Amino acid sequence: MPGTLRPICLSILSLLVRASNEFGTQFLEANKRKDAVISHPSGLQYKILRAGTGSDHPTANSACACHYEGRIAENYPSGQKFDSSYDRGSPTTFAPNQVIKGWTIAMQLMVEGDKWEMYIPSELAYGDQGMPPRIPGGAVLVFTMEIIKIKGDRKPASKQLETVKSPAQTEASGKKEENSEQSVTLALRPSSNLIVFDVANLVGEPSEGSFTLEIHPDWAPVGAKRMKELVQAKFFDNVRFFRVIDRFMAQFGIHGDPSVMRKWANKNILDDKAKPGVGNRRGTVSFAMAGPNTRSTQFFINFVDNGALDGMGFTPIGEVVEGMDVVDRLFKVGEGAPSGPGPSQGLIQAEGNAYLNLRFPELSYVKSCRARNVPADIAGSGGNLRGSEEVATTTPASPGMQDLGNGLKLFVQQPGDGKTFPKTGDLLTMHYTLTLAADTSGAIIDSSRTRNEPFTFTIGRGQVIRGWDEGIMKMSLGQRGVLAVPSALGYREMGAGDAIPPNADLRFDVELLGIGDKFSSAGLESTSKFNLIGVLAFVIIIVVLGACYWTACRGPTQKHVRRTIEMSLPHAE
Repeated sequence: MPGTLRPICLSILSLLVRASNEFGTQFLEANKRKDAVISHPSGLQYKILRAGTGSDHPTANSACACHYEGRIAENYPSGQKFDSSYDRGSPTTFAPNQVIKGWTIAMQLMVEGDKWEMYIPSELAYGDQGMPPRIPGGAVLVFTMEIIKIKGDRKPASKQLETVKSPAQTEASGKKEENSEQSVTLALRPSSNLIVFDVANLVGEPSEGSFTLEIHPDWAPVGAKRMKELVQAKFFDNVRFFRVIDRFMAQFGIHGDPSVMRKWANKNILDDKAKPGVGNRRGTVSFAMAGPNTRSTQFFINFVDNGALDGMGFTPIGEVVEGMDVVDRLFKVGEGAPSGPGPSQGLIQAEGNAYLNLRFPELSYVKSCRARNVPADIAGSGGNLRGSEEVATTTPASPGMQDLGNGLKLFVQQPGDGKTFPKTGDLLTMHYTLTLAADTSGAIIDSSRTRNEPFTFTIGRGQVIRGWDEGIMKMSLGQRGVLAVPSALGYREMGAGDAIPPNADLRFDVELLGIGDKFSSAGLESTSKFNLIGVLAFVIIIVVLGACYWTACRGPTQKHVRRTIEMSLPHAE
């Protein structure tokens, strides 16, 4: 709907969300360190009181029968409740997308029979407004909640929760000894065959981690050679895990730059013969392929033992020897299009990461990949595989995704100057295109580019949604990227008319054209073009009016004048 963002941005003045109050902030900080408390990247914290026996999660719009009770943090654990289905004696039915953001997130991680205690920050609940008189503004909420029955659509449950731990659990006794033992084992292996993958956008905390792959030339000499070739070329840097199916495998290996991918298009390698006793068990890595002798750049990691693949030509070339818990936390996007909800391989090949950043920004990805030497004394380093000697130079962290905090993420498509940043009160000139995060069709809600009219506003003054005030502040002049804005920093449970539903996460393709009187080259071109169009339009109007007057005065004999005017109209762009 071209032309709708300006009134929407201004109307958000009354919808700004404040962070949790002082008591709530301190409560959450202390709570996250307690044993068995799990922290979600959104800020939600929870503890599993009872694990259910279900095998599916509800979808966002799936009705669920639930029991719950809620308190503000100040009344936890046994003080006054502001609501309770237990006290009413009957469960309540609602879908994840019909409730506060904290519940929306939690319910889609639960299965039938799960009973959780949730600790929800204000920005994922009722924010600055609260729900007087029972819930004051800025209140952190504590809920006990259980899903009794999923009545609507379902999706297969993931195992990701088993690997997300609180700081207290991470520091459990015996951890250092385990790491040391594993590191000693690694130190005895040929260092040239150890490859470290640094991965970002993982599910749970921490959001980044690494796993180590050991290549086995004795298993698959041709495939092992290709893997080393790709690592040396830094092919995997910023590559997405685009097909990740729970209880099956995680596939990756399409480069984010289509021009790079085209260079490898005709470089298929011959198949390796199957090695007796070596199969697709959990943690092994094999080439993905389309038939005999079609192996190229794509690989998959087995989540489970997939022995059925062994007789189909999928010969493993290596295995994950450290960090399989990181692999387990890759985002489970599911089967690819058109069979499933994941991305289309054809569109990745054609458009690269630009397509994935816009449509699937939640995908986990490889930040960098390198061969690594393991020092002989690594056993005394507490299992630290970072630092020390490297065979290849470490690639700098990819500029692909920037975590801006509060759930905001910027997927960079074009770097800025890196030195000129907005300050509160600056007048900014922007281009943007707005889509809904959940809409995989990419339907455009609003776009200044469609109107060819850059959008201007004063940052930090509440003239736009909070996600813009916070996110754009961290962009530099000329930078362009996809700004992922969670509902809590957008239009929250109220939505915005028919265009933006309640609790909708948003995606803005934004470009910072100007800060005050400073403009990027694209900004100068855009504003100059806009001014030129205005001048041309004015001139054309004068010419047309004059021609009409001339025609009225001179009659049909001046056909060549009319012809000249008619020919000039299409060029007024």
